[in-house]
Amino acid sequence: MDLIGDRTLRDLLEERVALYGDREVLVFEDRDGAIERFSYRQFDARVNQVANGLLAEGIRADYREALSEFEKGLRARPDWYGLHNGIGWCHLKLGRKAEARAAFQRALTLRPGYEDAVEGLRQASG
Repeated sequence: MDLIGDRTLRDLLEERVALYGDREVLVFEDRDGAIERFSYRQFDARVNQVANGLLAEGIRADYREALSEFEKGLRARPDWYGLHNGIGWCHLKLGRKAEARAAFQRALTLRPGYEDAVEGLRQASG
């Protein structure tokens, strides 16, 4: 279970859905330039769909593999704060606090005030 403070990521997403429901949270552009937009509610539904599909296939958390995938993504999009943030969380889960701090700080350089990176940096500094 992933915790941020005393709350799970699931708790935080549910809170955001209750607060912001139909407000846009994510705009995704694929390799072909097609754009898909998600509200908090739609994003929550998609996260649940993907998570349940992964669990049904027997796939569990593997932070080393996730880290490898995030690093591959950086080669294509080195300026995407979300990748640096994901790398930070992987390093934190693997007990690599110095690497986690560096990744969270890079995410915050690219997107100042990004709450998830702020929280990750707080945990990695503790």
